[in-house]
Amino acid sequence: MKIQFHSRARILAVRSAVLGAALAATLPAFAEPAEDALPLEHSQGLVTYRSGGIGEDEAKAMRQIARQYPLQLEFVAHEGDARGAYVADVNVSIRDGRGKEVLQTKADGPFLLARLPAGRYVVTAQYQDSQRERRVNVPAHGAEHVVFGW
Repeated sequence: MKIQFHSRARILAVRSAVLGAALAATLPAFAEPAEDALPLEHSQGLVTYRSGGIGEDEAKAMRQIARQYPLQLEFVAHEGDARGAYVADVNVSIRDGRGKEVLQTKADGPFLLARLPAGRYVVTAQYQDSQRERRVNVPAHGAEHVVFGW
């Protein structure tokens, strides 16, 4: 009887070790990105935001933290030779439901993540000589993801 207990305990220990190793191998995929891979967070009034995503590491880092921001903007080319490519240097303006500008910035990359109060907003994005405008509803829980294309 005592031998069976030790054998059973050994089997459980081996199974636990294997399961633990398998879980540990998946952790980097879910871990938060290193701070040095992320663009700095900025504040303007009540809004905090990050913009960037230049290069594979920074883009991956931005995607990983996107869920922390209720408004996620993405900028891409839809026409010409650059079709499907990300674009940067987009002028962004966000106005609240009363028309008051709550954010005015230039996106340093293809992503702009903004933390702002829940509500209705108008987002204007200008890339080169072309401007796009979208009405968005930022939820109290979750996020609104908007893709602007030129």
